[in-house]
Amino acid sequence: MVAFWNLTRPVYGKGWLNPYPKAEICKEFIARNGRFCLSDDSHGVHHVALNYSRVRDFLDTAGITTIHYLKYEPDSTAPADDFRFPNMRIGSISVEDLKKESFWEITA
Repeated sequence: MVAFWNLTRPVYGKGWLNPYPKAEICKEFIARNGRFCLSDDSHGVHHVALNYSRVRDFLDTAGITTIHYLKYEPDSTAPADDFRFPNMRIGSISVEDLKKESFWEITA
């Protein structure tokens, strides 16, 4: 089974200076072959993607070079990453490529 940890940013509203988990924990998780995905723990549409630019900047500090995500592929012939979810596959994007996405322009 693959271990994922979601990086989340709402902790800024609680006075934290960095996303959760903090950089030291991220580095230890990476050393244990853990994978990261982005999360948005919004509790309303006015908070969606709020402070994501701060998470983007944090990725380098934490040593995270790849972000993983789930993708729906009902016609895939590749083996499922998890037998419980036969139509889901794990995708990834390098942080370098992720930073080039136009998404960041609207979250700044």
